[in-house]
Amino acid sequence: MSAPPYLLHHLLEAAVAAGPGRPALIDGTRRMDYAAFGAASTGCARRLRAAGLQRGDRVAIVLPKSIEECWAIFGISAADGVFVPINPLLKPEQMRHIIDDAGAKIIVTNGASIDALRAMFAGRAAGPLLLDTGEASWPATASDETALDNAAIGEDLAAILYTSGSTGRPKGVMLSHRNLLAGTRIVRTYLGIEPHDRILSVLPFSFDYGLNQLLTAVEQGAVTALLTFRFGDEIVHAIREHDITGLTGYVVPLLLLDTNIEENGGGDRELTSDLYGGDERYRLAQEIVLGIGGVRMLRALGYAQIERLHMNEGHAALLAIELLRERKERGSLAWDFDGVRRDCIFTTHTPVPAGHDQFSYELVKQMLGDTTPLEVLQMLGGRDRLNMTLLALNMSTYVNGVAKRHGQVSQEMFPGYAIDSITNGIHSATWTSPSFQQLYDRHIPGWRTDSFALRHAISIPVQDIWAAHVQAKTRLLEEVRKRTSLPFRDDALTIGFARRATQYKRADLVFSESNQLIDMARTVGPIQFIFAGKAHPKDEPGKEIIRRIIHLAGQLKPEIPIAYLENYDLLLAKLLTPGVDLWLNTPLAPLEASGTSGMKAAHNGVPSLSVLDGWWVEGHIEGITGWSIGSGLSHAAVPEGNGSGDARELYDKLRRGIVPLFYQRPERWSEIMRSTIAFNASFFNTHRMVQQYAAHAYV
Repeated sequence: MSAPPYLLHHLLEAAVAAGPGRPALIDGTRRMDYAAFGAASTGCARRLRAAGLQRGDRVAIVLPKSIEECWAIFGISAADGVFVPINPLLKPEQMRHIIDDAGAKIIVTNGASIDALRAMFAGRAAGPLLLDTGEASWPATASDETALDNAAIGEDLAAILYTSGSTGRPKGVMLSHRNLLAGTRIVRTYLGIEPHDRILSVLPFSFDYGLNQLLTAVEQGAVTALLTFRFGDEIVHAIREHDITGLTGYVVPLLLLDTNIEENGGGDRELTSDLYGGDERYRLAQEIVLGIGGVRMLRALGYAQIERLHMNEGHAALLAIELLRERKERGSLAWDFDGVRRDCIFTTHTPVPAGHDQFSYELVKQMLGDTTPLEVLQMLGGRDRLNMTLLALNMSTYVNGVAKRHGQVSQEMFPGYAIDSITNGIHSATWTSPSFQQLYDRHIPGWRTDSFALRHAISIPVQDIWAAHVQAKTRLLEEVRKRTSLPFRDDALTIGFARRATQYKRADLVFSESNQLIDMARTVGPIQFIFAGKAHPKDEPGKEIIRRIIHLAGQLKPEIPIAYLENYDLLLAKLLTPGVDLWLNTPLAPLEASGTSGMKAAHNGVPSLSVLDGWWVEGHIEGITGWSIGSGLSHAAVPEGNGSGDARELYDKLRRGIVPLFYQRPERWSEIMRSTIAFNASFFNTHRMVQQYAAHAYV
């Protein structure tokens, strides 16, 4: 197809046109190429039309993960229907509820389930029509000439995905064709999926990400290897057998722990459903699953010779206790503290004391039993309470913070330990906008696999830098206008701020004296702001900051357009960080461990105006890569920090330097953009970060 897809099955039609002979699906020993996949989907659609399916009718799919389920999904779309995938392992009452709630007129199933489904709806005057994919005539039928012209549009409902129902009745999530296609594009872009990739599909298609894996593969004409998950070692075997590829062409397994399985009790099934949720018992249970359960999972999968285990934050610190127990059970007479310590690496991420989990030993004993003597836990994790950070510090051969300043702060918090620093980085190719990707491809071949090569950006003509930025800014402002209808100007200085809404981030600091902004806009040059970011559901002060900014936006318009964009996600972040002219960051020092949003902006030539904290202490060169706020000294001990002083300096930098420079010396502004890329994008990236971990911690 030459036109962009707007209905789900257009993805398959395009893949068939691009490579009909390419392999599409692997299901055990069975294989299907794209030509056969497309033909089966079309045959399914014709069968459904012949059965009376009309636009918008719901079709339940009760099939195991299989080739048949794949072509049924696309066939239902091609017939203008709405597919409702149902896991055949669900309890009958849950399955009946989903079918009734969705209003399914047809059920596509097979011989293994059809008798149970007939019994389920026996006695109903008008139950759903059952179609058996095992029939010899399926999916091709005598009605092969049935027209398949589509009446559906992109906004039509395409699918209904139901929750597992572990906490009650399953609930349906309705997704349009446009929703599904947008999600497919986002994940494909983020992961860099290409036609040569092989994707292992483990989750059921009734899960949103399970379905997304299939759609993403089809969108690129890649291979989907289907696996119905039963035991963890099957995943490892499937990865090896089918040559499942990682992002760089290497096999790097991602293993996820999930307690929501039938063998667990109700309370245990919910342990992996919420991040940072529940009470102290819930939190400790999560960390037991991660630390102890994680090690046991690795062993069950056959990973017996792991040389390093890297703990990010103290949440996984109980893995050290599990390693001690393993060695003790293998016949060690004494606790092998030194041996376990040699295997463990620890990265601390927060300079906020409340961010370091601690648990009472009474609770620990209740949860862990007598697997480890109390005196051993107290020696490693603290006498009064089990401090997970202290446990990780005591049982690691290498410890680091996530920026140089953060390493220093962590050393002050834990003075008895040697704490190094490896500054965070971001994945360059992921966070570089399309216009800058094209610019780098022309001037710096190989930058995608060698981010340090971005230092050569210093030789790119400034007019090319500015032209790429104009494209990124145009894309952002088009989206802002579509969402808000606010009068954002293409030529006005646009300042961006996007991160989690919480007090220490101080998103509203720039509005401390809003009259100054109004005067600046009148006398120096127009200014406009774009904000985004969500607050934690339980963070009421964070929510209040969002409400305050929205209120101020109403007061300051039309002189200063201010947008607070809802539903901040990956797609919006990839528009916002490259599309603004200036990136603003105003945390209360020293509470910013690292921060990465400014790094993403820097990859697109956007300079920062930021408090000297986190990564910016290293990335800041005044007037070259951006501008600083404050001295970099700690103000966290003062309840209000140094808000008034930071606000005064922020306004002074804007009024006397940044705003006049933007309007009066555009070539100089472009030079700052260029040096931002050359100095900061070339260093603050994951290529450098992983190399440092390999050199300092892993080898």
